[in-house]
Amino acid sequence: ISGILSIPVQQKMALLPHLPGFLHAFSLPFLPATLVAGVLTALLAVVVGYPLMRLSGYFVSVATMGFLIIVNVVLINASDFTRGARTFTGVPLETTLPWVMGWLAITVFVLARLVYSPFGRAMKAVRDDTIAASAVGIGVLRTRLIAFVIGAFFSGVGGSLYAHYLGSFSPNTFYFALTMSLITMLVLGGMGSLTGAVVGVICVSLLSEILRSVERGFTIGDFAVPALFGASQIVLGFIFILVMIFRPKGIMGDRELMFGSTQRSATVNQTEERKR
Repeated sequence: ISGILSIPVQQKMALLPHLPGFLHAFSLPFLPATLVAGVLTALLAVVVGYPLMRLSGYFVSVATMGFLIIVNVVLINASDFTRGARTFTGVPLETTLPWVMGWLAITVFVLARLVYSPFGRAMKAVRDDTIAASAVGIGVLRTRLIAFVIGAFFSGVGGSLYAHYLGSFSPNTFYFALTMSLITMLVLGGMGSLTGAVVGVICVSLLSEILRSVERGFTIGDFAVPALFGASQIVLGFIFILVMIFRPKGIMGDRELMFGSTQRSATVNQTEERKR
C-alpha cells in the first residue's frame, strides 16, 4: 500500500499502468503513505479479526497462518496492483535510522501506556484465562479484537518501513521466512515483556548478520569452511527449538528493563501478592 501511494506519478504510470485512475493522479510523501498503510492494515484486521478472534489457543495461530497464505496468493494474482510474482520496484528509499528509531520510540511508548493501563490488564486476563476474564465481565471478543487491530496498525507501519528500506521486493519477501523470523524474535526475547520484544529483535538481527557472513565460507589457517548458503535459517530454527524447550518464557520472561534495573510486570507482582 505504501509503495503504491508513494511511487512518483510518472514512474507509477510506467510500472503500474492498469492501476485505477485515482491512484495514478497523486503521490504521497513517506510519512502520510506509511500512516495510510497502517490504518488500512488495521481496517483489514477488523474484518479478518472478527471471526478469527472467536477462536482460542493454537486454532488462532493456524487460522492466522492460513490467512497469510491467502494474502500471498491474492498479492501474486493482483498483478495490476502488485506486478504479481514480478519484482515490485520503484519504491522511494526513505527509511533511515532516525525514522526507524522514531517509530520504535512511538511504538514502545504507546504499547507501554496500553499494556500497563486497566485495559492492558484486561488484555492480559483474556490471554491468561478467558473463562475467568469473562466471569468478571471482560468482553473477550472485544478485547482480543482491539489488541489484534492495534498490532496490525504497527505491523503495517513496520511493513512500510521495510518496503521503503528495500525499494524492490515481491510478495514472497513478506511470506513465511519473515514471519518465522519475527516469531523467533518474540519467543527469544520473551512474549510477556515489551523489553523482551526489543531484546529479541536485537539478538536475532545481530545473529542473522553474523551467520550471513559465516555462511559465505571462511578460512582459518589451513582449515577452510565452504559456503553453506541457508545455514543462518537452520541455526535460527535450531535456536528457536532450544528456547522453546529450555526457556519457553524467553530471555526476559515477564520482566521489564527500567532505567538499568530489571522489574517484573505489575500484573505478576499483584498476582504474587494475592497468593501470599
